[in-house]
Amino acid sequence: MAWDRIDSVAPPVGRPVLVRTLEAGEPIVAFLAPDGAWYEGGALVQSASMLLAAVPTEWCEPEGADRL
Repeated sequence: MAWDRIDSVAPPVGRPVLVRTLEAGEPIVAFLAPDGAWYEGGALVQSASMLLAAVPTEWCEPEGADRL
C-alpha cells in the first residue's frame, strides 16, 4: 500500500479508503463526501454520528487481500 499526503494528492470522493490521522494509531476506513466532510466507515452513510472526529493527513487505497 502506498500512502499519499492529503495536501499533495486529492483522495477520491465517495469511495472508502484507509486514512491515517495524527490522533489515531491505526489506519481507519473513511470516505470523503462531496461537501468536503470526512465520514468514518465504508458504508457511505452521511450522518452526524459518523463524522470523522480527527483530521486525516494521509490516505491510501489498499490492494490485494486488504482491498475494501
